Amino acid sequence: MHRPEAVPVNEYDHLFRYTAQPGQGFPYHRLNEVLGEHHWRTRYGNGAFFKDKLVLVGPIVELLKDYHKTPMAKQLMAGPEVHLNIVNAALHGEYLRPMTHFASRASIVLAGLISVGLCWLLRNAWVRFLTQLGLLAAFVVLALYLFSYQGLIVSLGIPAIVLFTCGVSALGYDFLRERKAREELRKTMDLYFSPKVSAFVLANPGSMEARSADVTLLLTDLRNSTPLAEKLGPGGMFRLLNQVFEVETNAVMAQDGALEHFLGD
Repeated sequence: MHRPEAVPVNEYDHLFRYTAQPGQGFPYHRLNEVLGEHHWRTRYGNGAFFKDKLVLVGPIVELLKDYHKTPMAKQLMAGPEVHLNIVNAALHGEYLRPMTHFASRASIVLAGLISVGLCWLLRNAWVRFLTQLGLLAAFVVLALYLFSYQGLIVSLGIPAIVLFTCGVSALGYDFLRERKAREELRKTMDLYFSPKVSAFVLANPGSMEARSADVTLLLTDLRNSTPLAEKLGPGGMFRLLNQVFEVETNAVMAQDGALEHFLGD
């Protein structure tokens, strides 16, 4: 073939790209057909068919057990076809190169840094998660491109797991944080509104829509408040007011009312 430079000179194993699935990359020609006068003349043009072609003669019968497993398919590939795939890879430089250990570790660190950066820049949880899924898809496309056109085997597993896990973890954290904030807000609102009103406000946050409703005002008065204050003193009057406010608040809340504030002299 006059291509000695195409053959690796070291003793290490070399990954290569297969041409096609078993039986599809290189056609088989039976020896009895090649040697038969009729086929030699009609099918092979008195040998012109094989001109400038590399021909490998070898057995493909299952009796000789010369079949091997390949990454291409579950179907076994005949030994001569394996050799032809190796020769074809050498002639066309179809060797595959795995990523270096440094590049593999760097891709993992980069995936983590990207996840942290997205958590810092994008506050919307779903936008951030969808962005991470988009980056993951782009990473897969880039890996396929490098494998198909550059012969580089990119480590997809761990960087993809880091990117996806960080995205899911951040989404879960934001969900729990939002849920906790809503629970604290609900507890605070329950101090001033009935559970029914609190549920409506939480279900419609920031609603400024005008509504018509019947309003009932509760006006109460504490008789003889001045003599009572003189008699009970500051501490006693304070305790009495708290008791009155508690009774009034319970009465309002029992009717799904809302306590705006206590007003009085």
